[in-house]
Order: sequence, then C-alpha cells, then structure tokens
Amino acid sequence: MSPKYRGEKWSISYGAESSYGAVPTGTTTATHIFGVFEDATLPDPEYDHTPYWMFKTTAPDREAYIMYRGKARYSGSIPNIVLLDAKPIYLAFADAITHAGADPYSHSFPGAAGGTTALPSFRIITSYYDDTGAVGLKRFWSGGKVNRATLSIEEGGMLTMSLDEILFRDVYFKNDDTLLTPFYDTDVAAQALTYPTREPFYFSECEVNMKLVQYINATTATLTEVTIPSVRSFRLEVNNNLTPKYYLRQEGASGAGDVHGPYEIIEGRQEFRISLRVDLSDFSTEFNKDDLFLNLLRQGRETASSAYTAVKGIGMRIAFLRANDPSDRIYLYLPSNYVPAVGGEAQGGLIIRAPHNIVTEDLVSVPVEIIGRNIGVSIQDHINGTTYPDQTKT
Repeated sequence: MSPKYRGEKWSISYGAESSYGAVPTGTTTATHIFGVFEDATLPDPEYDHTPYWMFKTTAPDREAYIMYRGKARYSGSIPNIVLLDAKPIYLAFADAITHAGADPYSHSFPGAAGGTTALPSFRIITSYYDDTGAVGLKRFWSGGKVNRATLSIEEGGMLTMSLDEILFRDVYFKNDDTLLTPFYDTDVAAQALTYPTREPFYFSECEVNMKLVQYINATTATLTEVTIPSVRSFRLEVNNNLTPKYYLRQEGASGAGDVHGPYEIIEGRQEFRISLRVDLSDFSTEFNKDDLFLNLLRQGRETASSAYTAVKGIGMRIAFLRANDPSDRIYLYLPSNYVPAVGGEAQGGLIIRAPHNIVTEDLVSVPVEIIGRNIGVSIQDHINGTTYPDQTKT
C-alpha cells in the first residue's frame, strides 16, 4: 500500500523573525512550541478571483468568460492550547519583553513606558508525515501577527490560550520535485524541538484579586483590594484590530513575481475585554456581596456622595500559580501598573455588565464583563530570557 497521511502525524512550531516577513532559507528556524492542542486551522491561501462575462457575436451563454486573480489572504487559528509555559502569551500583546534576574527569571510586558505600538512578527513551520515517518508536505508561513487571542480557565480545568485569528504575509512550501522550483519554494531545515515537561496551570491554583470601591456609608468610600472567593471562570480577550495592506509592487525572481498577498499587516487599536463568573457567598470577610452591583452602578467613582465624580475604575490581578513551585507563575494586571487612577492613561477597568438574575441554581451566580484600557503581564519561570521568542530584548 502507498504511504498515508494521518491526522496525528504532524508537527507545528514557531519562531521570532529578525525582520518582518523574512524569506525563509535553509538556516531559518522555528523551534518554539505553543503547548498541547489537538487541531489547527492553517493559514492556507484564500484567493479573491473575479469572474467576467463577455458579450460575444456567437451564440450567447450565461457562463463566465474568464476569471482573473485578485488578492490573497492568509488567515489561521489554533484553538484551546494548554499552556505548558507562558511564552506564547507574548505574541498577542507587545513587541518587546523586559527580562531580568537569574533562575527564577522574570519577564514582563509591556515595558515601563506602558502601551505598545507594534506586535512581534513570527514564522510558523508545519510538517505532515506519512505512515513511514517521511515528511510529505512541509509548509512555511512568514510575517505572522496575532489579530485576536483569548486566555481562559474554567472550574476544574487548565489555563488555555486560543489564537483565534493569526494573519500572515507570505506562504511557502518545501518542494521535493526538482522540476518545479517557483519563487515560493524553499528548503527549510528540519526543526529540533524541545518540549516542555512542566505541568499545566490548573484552576485550583488560580487566584483573582480586585481593587473595588467599597461604600462604607453614605459619604465615605475607598478603593480596597479584596480577594474574590468564588470565581467559577475567567476569560481575557485581546483584539489587535489588524489590517492587511495591499500596495502596487513588483516582487519575485527578477521582478517577475506573482505575489497577491498583503505587503504588510498594520496594528490597529488594542482592545481588552474580561469576563468572569462569580458565585455570591458568605465565605469572605472582605468581599461584600453587593460590591459588584455597587461598582457597576457607580462605575468606579470613589466619592460615595455624588454619582458625577471622576471615574477611576477598578483594578484586577489574576494569578496563575503552580502549587509545587511558587517561583513559576503568571500575573495579569489591569491596569498594567495595578493602580487605577483618574485621568488619561491612568484608568482601571470598567464593569459594563453584571446582571444579578433570579436563577434556579443553588447559588446566585453573577456573570461580570469588564473592559480594560491596558493589560500588564508579569511572568516568573525557569526559562532564560535569551530563549524567549522576542525580537527586542531589554
């Protein structure tokens, strides 16, 4: 029987690009893995072909006369990645990481200056293997940027990341037929991958803290940090609003290229949305059951006597820990300095929805939705910063 391609026989890896959309060579590497996942929608080309009809002197027909080539788009996704380390998180947030310390190492983004204007670009290499172990189809995408991503965890589960949409500039493949060598053919070296041996980040080791405005009486309120005791799920969505740009240009061998893909991919305004579900209970001495509803009404105003004072917002810190290794953890901060304040580039998160419905469940569960101005990420692990997939190391 001829060799077959099986669904479980494939590999996928990624690597940082030294320059955006660099053409692959035999020395190009992509040695990082995303984590554990089962399937992916690869960014194979999608072409806009335009059909044309022709008025002819011969017998007319209703079929198109010809179809001309249009733009190409390379868009893919990788859902439900179980994170074994924190490196892939960086791809969706910022263009530089600050590394510090010795083992355990610390990594943070964005930097001390706050927000970011760009995203890291990266390449992906995938290989399909036949049942003899030979590589039958190897493909390479360059100029990749994450448009939309989600970090989430639910009761009893593990921390997962979904790269909901990844956009790329170019696609190549490794051709074994020496008679076919178009300009998009490349000879990419085999990848030597190192797989993490760490446990995932489990739900039981997650903690959510909030800086909420607590209303002590009719005239006194204060921004207080509390631990939210009964969080059933957490979800962070980031949207980078990427826009592919197509320009008049000539590329390829001796200017005879056939490029219809985007020339570049431009970052838009970055948006953050947080969702969590909280059971209201009496287990906490610091978290009042009416805090969420009052913060929804007052929108983070710290003066209880007036509904029209300046909006400070709330703060959030979400910690993903490893019980057997406290030196290995991920912190997400809202705002990035965890200090909500009044004014531009200072506000915290704003609760936009928190319905307290009458339900048939044994505990009243409140779904909370929050929009954030920015997010800060602080990572501590045993991975040297020189091996992180970032373009700019500080």
